[in-house]
Amino acid sequence: MASTSRSCAGPVSSSSSSVKNGGDSGGDDAVPESDASDTPTSSFSLEQLKRKMEQESVEFEFLKPICGLVLQNPSEQHLSTFEDAIKTVGKVPVHLSEYVTFPFAIHLKIIRKYKESERIKIFKALSKLLKASDLRSSFEMFKNVFEKLHVALLLKPDSMEVNKQISEEELECVVTCIHSLTASSLGYHMDTICEPDNVKVFGFSIYILLQLLGPDMLKRIRLKTLEILENEVNLCEGKPKSSQVLFNFLPGIISALRKICLPSAGQSVKSIILKSLHLMGATINVCLEFKSSGDLDKADGVLSQIVELLSADFVLNEDADYRKSYFDFCRQLATDKDKLPKCSKAITSILLRMKEDDESAIAGASNEVLDDLGAVEEIKFEDLSNLLMSAGDRLKSGNDTACILSLKEAASILSSRKLSFLEFQTFLPLVFQFVNEMVWKFRNTITVNNSRISDPVFVATCRVCCNLASATDLDEIMYEFTNVLSEMQNNPHSISYTTGVIVTFNNVLSIVTKSKSSLSEFEAANIAEIYLTLVDKQSTEITLQTLASDIPAVQSAAEMRRMYLLEGLGILGSAYPNSVIPIVLYPLIEHAGSQNSEAVNEAAELALKNISSPIPLDEFLNKNLDFIISEVSVRMLNLILYPNCPNALVFLADYFDFSNEAFSGFIDQVFERCSDVFGGGNVEHIYVKIYYALIRSISRHFKMQETQNNLDVNTKPTKSLQDRLLDYQKSVGINLPSDNPNSLDEVQEDNADDEGLDGCPQENDDQNNLEVALDPVRLLVLKISHRVLNFLPNNERSIRLTTMDCLILGVELLKTHENSVLPLAHTIWQNLVPRFDEKDYVVVRKSFELLQSLCKSCGTFLKKRTIDEAFPRLSSLLLMLAKEGEQVKNKNRQYYTYTQAYKLQLCVLQGMGDLLAAIDVQEFELDKIVSGCILYLKPNQHKNLRDAATKLLESVAKGKHCRTVWMKLIANGLREAPAIPPHPSFTPVPQAYFSLHSS
Repeated sequence: MASTSRSCAGPVSSSSSSVKNGGDSGGDDAVPESDASDTPTSSFSLEQLKRKMEQESVEFEFLKPICGLVLQNPSEQHLSTFEDAIKTVGKVPVHLSEYVTFPFAIHLKIIRKYKESERIKIFKALSKLLKASDLRSSFEMFKNVFEKLHVALLLKPDSMEVNKQISEEELECVVTCIHSLTASSLGYHMDTICEPDNVKVFGFSIYILLQLLGPDMLKRIRLKTLEILENEVNLCEGKPKSSQVLFNFLPGIISALRKICLPSAGQSVKSIILKSLHLMGATINVCLEFKSSGDLDKADGVLSQIVELLSADFVLNEDADYRKSYFDFCRQLATDKDKLPKCSKAITSILLRMKEDDESAIAGASNEVLDDLGAVEEIKFEDLSNLLMSAGDRLKSGNDTACILSLKEAASILSSRKLSFLEFQTFLPLVFQFVNEMVWKFRNTITVNNSRISDPVFVATCRVCCNLASATDLDEIMYEFTNVLSEMQNNPHSISYTTGVIVTFNNVLSIVTKSKSSLSEFEAANIAEIYLTLVDKQSTEITLQTLASDIPAVQSAAEMRRMYLLEGLGILGSAYPNSVIPIVLYPLIEHAGSQNSEAVNEAAELALKNISSPIPLDEFLNKNLDFIISEVSVRMLNLILYPNCPNALVFLADYFDFSNEAFSGFIDQVFERCSDVFGGGNVEHIYVKIYYALIRSISRHFKMQETQNNLDVNTKPTKSLQDRLLDYQKSVGINLPSDNPNSLDEVQEDNADDEGLDGCPQENDDQNNLEVALDPVRLLVLKISHRVLNFLPNNERSIRLTTMDCLILGVELLKTHENSVLPLAHTIWQNLVPRFDEKDYVVVRKSFELLQSLCKSCGTFLKKRTIDEAFPRLSSLLLMLAKEGEQVKNKNRQYYTYTQAYKLQLCVLQGMGDLLAAIDVQEFELDKIVSGCILYLKPNQHKNLRDAATKLLESVAKGKHCRTVWMKLIANGLREAPAIPPHPSFTPVPQAYFSLHSS
């Protein structure tokens, strides 16, 4: 080390002398000789290097005094001068790099002695120097700076833990220095640093840098650290010795990068994740470049596990960038399968899954890699069967991600190879069984061909079913499915997985129907007939519309089968309209209007839209109106045999106005069949639903027409401001001067003529208010309303509910004609009041809705009867329900909202305000209503009920009723009167009142 001391002493003294000669700063801050004794050496002796630089370099004379200043005192002024000098020089010559870097190498040794602000300035100046130079000429100088920069990041010089307390600015400056140093100089010393004596420095660097990748670091620091690691890995490529050194650090690198590669961390760290994944693939490739298969047994197993773990996060990710990056990672590892047999098998499975990717670029590239590897040809049928059975096991265990991955792989295999007849016969029952289990688990899912968003497991399953059509001869498929469907038709219970058969066949049909040559018109019609037979077998007895429940619907097996059968009819009808639509159109309309299941209704309507595409459904129905009316009319002749006929009318009510002349003959037929006298039997529910369909159609289209008329009125041109002012002046009796001089005489003559008419009898004012006669549409509504009154006392709950639905719509349409609606309301009342005494809260709730409609339409006509007959019944019922609601525990509050008792209370509280305003209740009549609302203000009542009661009291307290509400609240629990009463007409309540009340 003597030579080192001698070589380092020269620059220090020469720098010091140059500073003294400069005279712009003191020379007292000389570096101790002990510090200079351990500085790096050069390949030249110092004197030789100095003479060479003096002779060959002008930059030396320029930089020498500045370097001396920095060496003696790294002040802000000196460092700024140094940065300006480096900027002036541009690229520092190679023979000057060691000399210029020397002052910073000295300061890095004692960097902890400086304050944070001083350290940051030193690192910033060093960063600019390292970007403008390289240390190719001196490995010792490079090693010294490289190592000391990493030590600057540590908590203690002798520890291996990064200092987490270091400021972000200082940390970023150090990382920038390391980045600049490795980018400019590491390539020249890569072989040397991988020598046994120096390899610890390389490993030390990797260990420290991996700690900087933690999630608690700044994003830009993590990205720059990844760039440093990537540069170090790339420099090892193609070098056996460096590759072997890097292989020793592979487990630590993979472990650290695996923790970062989590797409679930969010979009904010997307660039970090993608860069980490790329670095992981590059590191593995470099490490395994010169390894033989015998040395990689352990690494093979670990890498296969890493690849599988990453696939769950990347293959199914919605972001295509993640999937593309993971494909590139897999392509990097798609090496010789003899070298990494386990990893190659895992890579093949992943590429098969990515072959089914939604992005065509990823799917096509995966297919190309698979072809290059020849992996698909080696896949056996047993592998395909095992994949499907594995998907079933994972479905049962709730591991949906693994299930989807297995299904994607199975779908890819089916699209790549053909199945023999025996393989198809063996594989088909496995598909049926899995699909049946999957459908039963995801009961609220519609298949992939419909517009509703499907569950990912369902979508992957449907891909398997669709690819099954391309893996086998279509004739064999149709033959097998036709036999299975025929067996289901003859004996529905002979096959345990009927739903799986239907869903599978629907997806196969979606592929088969694209090639019409594989299925004739006759065969398509035959399949449609079988489907319709199966639909009829799955149909349950007709039920009428009830109030919608908020409880999440759980579909039965029969409902699911009907859904998928209806979907299959839509697929067949869209592909073979000439032969299939005449068979399936009316049944689909009938099921779309059924009130049994919302899911079945949606499935039928989706099938109709599929058939009508690209024509809108309303145009399609109007185009086939004659056929539809013919089908309905035939069934109307014998409603006993066709009890579901009203369902078709309910669906058509949303698309056609039954009061039009086109339906006049049909309406006459309805009234002819539905006689006035009902002697019981089982047809009343059919008649009431027909009436409901008629009045629903009229109400819907009458409202649409009124809305259009209002729009037309609003779009009419209005008078100018001047004309409106003139009209106002005339209305208040102001005589306006006229430009015509004769106008005053004319006005006087007109007044004289009017004086003679004072004694003449005037037209009765009531004659001007004569009600206009009912139009034919309202006459039809009135006729229907009187007819359905016969059903209101019926014993069947569904009939009573549908009857009240009809009356609500009818009363709303007739509200502008008092001579018609008031007698109707009088007739309804005697049958409505007993409904409030029923124990069925659904009927009571619907009765209250009818009461609301009557009061809004009739005004004060029903006021006395409502207060005397309806309110007492509702009050006693709500009192009982309020006491029951107080006893519901907090943990059961959510379930309580599903009960009909809760829904009844909420309906009454929310609708009572409009009802009271309609019948103009006076102040003295509000006592019971306010008392009932106060019951729901208690804290142990449900929050929604408290809010509804509060809003009701606020609405009642507006205007003239505020006194009653205010005093009633004070009397029932308001112990502290506010300083300002709720209405200006009140004075504050005396405190003595509260004392008397409390005593």
